[in-house]
Amino acid sequence: MNEGIPSAGAVVYQIEHETRYVHAGRVSTSQHVACLTPRALPRQHLRTHHVVVDPVPANDSTRLDCYGNVEEQFTILTPYSELRVVSHSVVEVTPAAPATACAPSPARGRAPTARRRRAR
Repeated sequence: MNEGIPSAGAVVYQIEHETRYVHAGRVSTSQHVACLTPRALPRQHLRTHHVVVDPVPANDSTRLDCYGNVEEQFTILTPYSELRVVSHSVVEVTPAAPATACAPSPARGRAPTARRRRAR
């Protein structure tokens, strides 16, 4: 898949998500988990993704949770009163295959046949 040119019929989405926390006082330290990475699916290709955190975390890591979601974990050790987390993603979505017509079942439209037993 060419990163610059979408596949035939595909749509490219540029996604930006911002989460902001504003505190009345200063926060001394904090730990966070963010699930902001779009999933890779059969018709959805993640072209690019990055997250910007302000203030800059002292450490960060990425892992997959038990459902296949990307979790970004980070710790802030410097005091702050406002935290901004901004996710930037570019996703390409290809169209679904056209639905195929189903041939009608031979039994469709007929009433069920009942068997009768003869009394003996």
